[in-house]
Amino acid sequence: WSLLAAILLLWALWCYWETRSLRDAVLATIFASALKFLTEPGGPLLALMIGAALVIAVLWTRRDGWEPDDADQPLLAGLVSKWPWSTSILVAALVIVIVATGLLLNPSGLTAVGELLAGTIAGFGAPAEPSVLAYPLVISVFYDTPLWILAIVGVVLALRRDHMTLLERLWVVWALLAALVSVLFRGAEAAHGLWFVIPLAGLSSSAIAEMIADERRYSLWQIPWWAKWLVSVGMIAALAAFTIAFQSVARSLVAAPEIGFNVASLNPASMIILLVTIMFVIVGYFMTASLWNNGAALRGIGLGVAIFGAVTALGSGWNAAVTNAGNPVELWHLDATSSDTDLLRETLREVSLREARGFSDLEVNVLAPQDGVLAWLVRDYPAARFITSP
Repeated sequence: WSLLAAILLLWALWCYWETRSLRDAVLATIFASALKFLTEPGGPLLALMIGAALVIAVLWTRRDGWEPDDADQPLLAGLVSKWPWSTSILVAALVIVIVATGLLLNPSGLTAVGELLAGTIAGFGAPAEPSVLAYPLVISVFYDTPLWILAIVGVVLALRRDHMTLLERLWVVWALLAALVSVLFRGAEAAHGLWFVIPLAGLSSSAIAEMIADERRYSLWQIPWWAKWLVSVGMIAALAAFTIAFQSVARSLVAAPEIGFNVASLNPASMIILLVTIMFVIVGYFMTASLWNNGAALRGIGLGVAIFGAVTALGSGWNAAVTNAGNPVELWHLDATSSDTDLLRETLREVSLREARGFSDLEVNVLAPQDGVLAWLVRDYPAARFITSP
């Protein structure tokens, strides 16, 4: 929900930038308020990151001498002075109250807002359980490695130009602030790795746009339109072979004894495939560069990496969320719940059908805390008794 509110906030801000209309300002304020008060403990931090990134990006761009041609005052001061604060804050507060209280049917729902802010503050303290330092950053790098590679390429391409755009500076500052908050916010969860998705996607877009661009306008040679796509297909095949062989070598290293390790314990076929794929990429690059030009070769390699990365990222996300949802070894789940708990609840239901004629007044003794997973499984059994010793 935080990421959705952030996307809608950016959309509303962009619309207000283009139109300066009251409706877009009100929508932006509503989405910003929802991000801060109606999402989760990381929502206020994401809102602060977006606001700080916008301010820093505007000041950074202004330092290089850029201002809108029709601006009668500095950009940041103009936006602040012309923003309809009274109307937008009033409407946003009304929306927050209506949503939090369920159309005013549950006034105590406003306490959830206080609990959200309290969770945000508590997240900067020591975590209740051991956690990974900069956990969102680690999650993002581990599961979105191709996106990071494309984002770095996008930054390099932007630096090679004479001027970075305002959006590119916004994405760079956002990613840096997200990395800083990942280190400071010890209560972060795996889902907070999504803090990096929008800035990385924004930085990657310039790299992908450059890859898709028609390279024939940069060259005097006659280059067919399908040249870079042919190179991308070869790159995808090489990456597929390389990753499969690399996994096999990695498993051999993990299974190898700590004492007396030698190269003979590695899978020779996998080592040969690794070397062959590396040589295939190098030789293929020089062949396509000599046949057409460097641009066609590099664009094809980049497209192959982007397509292969998108497919593998989707697969790794599916494995983490579905296939390995109950596996605590998965980095996404530091404290996973086994899927066998569903079998326990099904067993309780069958016993209640047999012993209590289908009613939930079955007496159950639970040797577990009253706020854990087992307590949730027996939530429908009012006669459940929690004990501390067998």
